Amino acid sequence: MDGRNRVLVVDDELGPRESLRMILKGRYDVAMAGDADLALGMIAREKYDVVILDIKMPDRDGIEVLKIVKEMDRDLEVIMITAYGTVSTALEAIRHGALDYLIKPFNTSDVEKVVEKGVAKRLERQLSRDRMQELQWVTDNLSLQVEKARMDIQKHYDGTVKALIAAIDAVDHYTRGHSERVSNFSVLLAEQVDFPSHQIVLL
Repeated sequence: MDGRNRVLVVDDELGPRESLRMILKGRYDVAMAGDADLALGMIAREKYDVVILDIKMPDRDGIEVLKIVKEMDRDLEVIMITAYGTVSTALEAIRHGALDYLIKPFNTSDVEKVVEKGVAKRLERQLSRDRMQELQWVTDNLSLQVEKARMDIQKHYDGTVKALIAAIDAVDHYTRGHSERVSNFSVLLAEQVDFPSHQIVLL
């Protein structure tokens, strides 16, 4: 592998497989499978960007295989291969998640465009998911910072109140400890009447 995007061509006939391989081999790493079961095994073991899948195969129906592929990797772009007489089947495949379809015999330009579209769409989806994960990380990080700032503010607030109480007690020795006793009694009374904890802190 040379880091190029990967395309899997699935067709029971050698001619269409080779035709697609020749069109795509200059730009993509092309793998081939002659039947659906082999293709599904390859998809289970390795990562592909695009699968080109024949609708009519002797072992399994292409629509059935498409559904399985989408269950295995919902981001994997699937392009269906059809003959002129089965365009309605290709449209059904699109309803089940296929990206597009190619008509036999293949037009080189059409093949290149639709595969390029598939690769771009998969990449766009992956980038979108990466951005979402990054945004989630930023959100979580900001939440932690906000909570830390809130705790710091509360700590400084508590320190300021205690400093004011100490200043009052220092001025009048007769009332020393009075503010703290009032605070303690207030908390005891609030707990007895089931004040919410955040209101007790304010009290």
